[in-house]
Amino acid sequence: MTRISSNWTLFYKFFIPIMWIVFVGACTLAVWRIPYLPIGRLSAEEFRWVFTAIYFLGLLLLYWLVIRLKRVEIGQEYLYVTNYFKHVRYPLRDIEKVIHKERLIFPIGKIYLKASGSFGRTIRYVPERKRLREFLDEHPHVDLMLEK
Repeated sequence: MTRISSNWTLFYKFFIPIMWIVFVGACTLAVWRIPYLPIGRLSAEEFRWVFTAIYFLGLLLLYWLVIRLKRVEIGQEYLYVTNYFKHVRYPLRDIEKVIHKERLIFPIGKIYLKASGSFGRTIRYVPERKRLREFLDEHPHVDLMLEK
């Protein structure tokens, strides 16, 4: 088996959301506990609601970008996917296509399955292209469609 997802997956998936939830959540609670906050032109009440909205929008963004990331390994016949709690094996023939996209912070790889699996029809991961290319060079019978 060859891991094709980056070691940064664990950092992105757990560390960043936990830090956001703990630290920004604590600041959000503190903003609501402080009796008066003179913040520029905003009243204390407006500032509280804006800060709370930013906190929840950040949670939504974290869910959309990083919490759904998976660790992906590939073998000669199977694709192994884990969210660090649950491990699933998919036959390579069930893969419809693999797409890699460059994003602002980190690249995103998406594996589309022909049918919905335990993690859904799309598996998102942070690709380590060098490892994937090495695996495909060593195992030419495994042909994955890569779109850029």
